[in-house]
Amino acid sequence: MRDEPVSELPTLGRVLVTGGSGFIGRRLVARLTAGASEPPVVTTARPAAEVDVPGATVVQCDPRDPLAVDALVAAHRP
Repeated sequence: MRDEPVSELPTLGRVLVTGGSGFIGRRLVARLTAGASEPPVVTTARPAAEVDVPGATVVQCDPRDPLAVDALVAAHRP
């Protein structure tokens, strides 16, 4: 992926980023927040309060748990 200006990124609406505290996820979240999104970021890191992802809401959740993901999506639905 080349470094395109944020203004050229498509409008995605609401997104949920899993792995947002990792190497690739942090960069994705930075690009999304630069475009005025505030994506919820799912992390399995414990505790989630210690995960610093500027511009995002960090939520501790196991993305393999469908009930937890459903609840997370419902809580962040516009």
